Amino acid sequence: MSAGRGGRFASGGGQEVYRREIDDGYDTLDWIAAQDWSDGNIGMWGTSYVGFTQLAPPA
Repeated sequence: MSAGRGGRFASGGGQEVYRREIDDGYDTLDWIAAQDWSDGNIGMWGTSYVGFTQLAPPA
């Protein structure tokens, strides 16, 4: 799956860079893990800013 952040592409809301990545990322990971189709293993990939958004939630 792919998750877009607020304010980008078709996502609603305003883009607030480096302000909500930890909470939003944690909520996204929690949601994925709770789905029936999920076995709880989550892999992430990205570079630059996208890489940061993946490192922030588990921090």
